[in-house]
Amino acid sequence: MATTQADVTISMPRGASFVGDFAKIVKVNSSGQVVLAGGAAARSTDVVLGVIAEGTSESPSDVGTRTPPVGSAVSIAHIGGGGILKVRAGASITAGQIVIPHASGTDAAGSVAGVADLGSLGQDQMGIGIAIESASAGDIFRFAAGYIAAPHTA
Repeated sequence: MATTQADVTISMPRGASFVGDFAKIVKVNSSGQVVLAGGAAARSTDVVLGVIAEGTSESPSDVGTRTPPVGSAVSIAHIGGGGILKVRAGASITAGQIVIPHASGTDAAGSVAGVADLGSLGQDQMGIGIAIESASAGDIFRFAAGYIAAPHTA
């Protein structure tokens, strides 16, 4: 079984309960809480802090056992810490692709998509790592975490 290998896991106040959201990506809101990144209501240019980590009440074995209150702590595997993390695909992803926040479709918030190369990143878009295994939409897969920046506008 694949395991998560992260150098940095941090505790942050949650901006939502995150029940069933294990392995989804998060960003920091203006209140300093973590909320799901990406999704139709957002943009694929969200600045991702990290991934909801294993060993939290959000992991698959704990789904439905409790609803943590907003503001309580949640463990986040920080992208900047590098390592091998697990994340949830919102679209089909091929090993070797750059992992980005998923911006459309059902259940897109907190999930990721992939692009083939640096030239495929949109302007002002940031990749969060490289897929090390292929996945279908809804799958949880491993990726090598690390920020990858695209060209910026002035």
